[in-house]
Amino acid sequence: MLENASVPSSLSTLLEARSKSLTAILLRFKTRKPSNDVNHLLADLAQLLGLVLQTVEAAGLIFGASPDTHDDGLLLQLLHAVQSPSASAVAETSKKVSLGPILARLPNHQLLNKHLPPSIIEFTPFLSLDSPRHALSPAQAQAQIQAWLEAEMDRVVDGITTALSMIHGGARTLAQVRHAVKASLAAGGDPSAQLHARLNGVIEARLAAVYQSQLDKLVDRVEPSLVGLLQDVHQSAADLDSAEFLFESPLTFPSSAQYGASAKAGHKAHDPFHAFLSKVVKRVEGRSPLADKGLCELEGHARDVRNDLEGWLAATAEDPTDQGSRVRLRALYVDAVRETLGRVHDALLAVTQSVESGKQPPPTLALYWDLGRS
Repeated sequence: MLENASVPSSLSTLLEARSKSLTAILLRFKTRKPSNDVNHLLADLAQLLGLVLQTVEAAGLIFGASPDTHDDGLLLQLLHAVQSPSASAVAETSKKVSLGPILARLPNHQLLNKHLPPSIIEFTPFLSLDSPRHALSPAQAQAQIQAWLEAEMDRVVDGITTALSMIHGGARTLAQVRHAVKASLAAGGDPSAQLHARLNGVIEARLAAVYQSQLDKLVDRVEPSLVGLLQDVHQSAADLDSAEFLFESPLTFPSSAQYGASAKAGHKAHDPFHAFLSKVVKRVEGRSPLADKGLCELEGHARDVRNDLEGWLAATAEDPTDQGSRVRLRALYVDAVRETLGRVHDALLAVTQSVESGKQPPPTLALYWDLGRS
């Protein structure tokens, strides 16, 4: 103010300075290399969102645009305190206002008193707050702050979108980001709600892109996997002849020595009877060796995708406010899986149709193709 700056220009200066600080953080988002380490991103994310909310809150308090109060902003209150009184006021009070009492309210006032000369400490400034150039109504201040918020919110959302595209990891990693966003915006208020809604949309869109990419990889594996099985099928009697697979292939009950080795391992996956039972079930289902190999590969990939998404859903299970989001996201995922199953069937059909003309697929593999069609 003493340098002839107006109240409106002071608000602009504050917002411009905060924009530069946001730019520095957003630049880190763009220059960071793709990585599995999400901790640096979470730290920058908290700083970024905190800076936006703090700016809106501080600007509202300083310039009187806060909806929670009808008083003048802190800046005007301070300026009124240091403004020279009018001639009539001087006659009545025989006092003058100097910077001394104002400086005494600052945390480092002792250091200022020690180093500032008396000419500054005792200086009595003159500020003409009635000048039109200082006019800034609460509505005008609020409009300017809101315009800044909307512009910076666009930049923040774009920056976080870029950052999410560069981090490795699936739904579990995105669940961490989502939790960090929610924690950073827990203060509430309209700015928090606006940011939360937009960032939730960005994170959920990235989640859909992640599991869709994983499902696409599953479909991409179908053709090379099935081609490899067809190349090996003529060397597997159990896959060429159903009777060979059902009645001639050995299915040995586990021995006591196998149980001893399992006890030392101490894990259910090493349970000989569990492994034997699994083989029996596969025999009943008609999963011959090569068919089982191909199906296990697809099932394992699909299981990884499902477990990863469960990590996201589990993170919201205890929060009642997230129940609607969980139901909606699960429904979208189920639709994507249904579509993937159709694409898997089409890929299987395309490979079988490309086999030599007139050559029928082996009986056990044909069984699974027929099941897929049904």
